[in-house]
Amino acid sequence: MFRARLATNTRAHWLARLEAQDLLCAPVRDLREALVDPQTLHNQLLMEGQGEGQPVKFIGSPIQMSAAMVTCCAAPRHGLGSTPTKSWRKPRQRWRRYERRT
Repeated sequence: MFRARLATNTRAHWLARLEAQDLLCAPVRDLREALVDPQTLHNQLLMEGQGEGQPVKFIGSPIQMSAAMVTCCAAPRHGLGSTPTKSWRKPRQRWRRYERRT
């Protein structure tokens, strides 16, 4: 019901209508938009690490418990019918937060 109605106009249109009614709202961004959003940069959420031969950028968690480095490991790569084993696990990597540039 909502999906069909929202599809009748643009995101900017619906945000303007909701804001005109003084409703708290914000757009849902895709990854491309989130990576360049001013709030992502201001809150230092942009992370970078080494992917498969090239740097990978992603959005980190807004929750920071300490100054410890963030660690991450690759998702399992197995198909239907295969049994996951430790052999598919890559070692954990350390990711670094982008420094906010002023």
